[in-house]
Amino acid sequence: MNGFSFTKVVAEIFNYAGYKIQQEVALSDIGVSYTADLILEKDGKRSIVEVKYYRSLYPTITTLRMGIQQVLKYKSLGNFNKAILVVSSKVPVSTYIELFEQGVTLIDAVELMDMCAGNQSLAMKLASILPTDVTTEDFRDIKEKKQVAKSRRKVITPKELFSKDETGELLKTKLDNLEAGKNQAKQHEQLVGKILTYLFSDFISEFKSQKRNFEGMNIYDFVCRVKSVGNDFWKFVLNERNSRYVVFECKNYDKPIKQDQVLTTEKYLFLTANRSVAFLISRHKPSASAIKMAQGAIRESGKFILHLSDEDLKMMIDMKDNGEEPSDHLFKLTDEFMMTLGR
Repeated sequence: MNGFSFTKVVAEIFNYAGYKIQQEVALSDIGVSYTADLILEKDGKRSIVEVKYYRSLYPTITTLRMGIQQVLKYKSLGNFNKAILVVSSKVPVSTYIELFEQGVTLIDAVELMDMCAGNQSLAMKLASILPTDVTTEDFRDIKEKKQVAKSRRKVITPKELFSKDETGELLKTKLDNLEAGKNQAKQHEQLVGKILTYLFSDFISEFKSQKRNFEGMNIYDFVCRVKSVGNDFWKFVLNERNSRYVVFECKNYDKPIKQDQVLTTEKYLFLTANRSVAFLISRHKPSASAIKMAQGAIRESGKFILHLSDEDLKMMIDMKDNGEEPSDHLFKLTDEFMMTLGR
């Protein structure tokens, strides 16, 4: 909901700046349909705009690069003079400099607030939806960013602009084609490891496979270290759940997991060892008994077990490929889980 509202406010800001606005414009490329968030027109020039709402204070360079790649793709599908990526977070000057030569105008929360100058109502509306406060000190960066824009303009070749990383699509295809059941349990664990690395390598590291002697489909899980520099979700894991290490447990079952699998996973969490968070990854959405057991674990012992299905993994892959932050989906699932806890 915040992403949709943010896009509406961004449209109002550009309208206030004198642009004619078109919203949710359909584009196509050899039978494939896309939707551009905004198309702007002013002084006979047209710009295409992609709007990204992030919950984090600072998005990663990897996430921003994916957003840049997406809006450049859209720019290539029409007669546009400029490509613009608008984000709800702050972009430090150092990151701005590194990304500037990608051929896209990058507008962050601070510059949006600067565009609201003279319109207090619009500024308050923007402030109410941003994931972070914009301070007077933040505005000092704008001058330096403008100097970068003036001095570092570079012409990029089409090959540089429109190259596309197909890793996400390949991972989704492999997941769809992988058979559920104990015969493919090891292959499932290996594929999940690749997906986790693709999605979260900026925030977690040192994947360690822990072999176990269980029969059936419980082969082994991953134990990973949460990096000190992360986005809001991983800071939540590190600081509020006091979990420097997290467990990813893979269940290649052909049916929804039940409470017994949650109980097994809970045994691998130790609050005294800074390992209180686990992700229970299975092919389907969990059963009601599995959800109830996970709720009991956090109420009674403070151990947080979050369920992830194939659907969740593929959604986060799409988010990453579209320049969004996949960890935001984890935060959404966490909010839903915490807000439905009973006594």
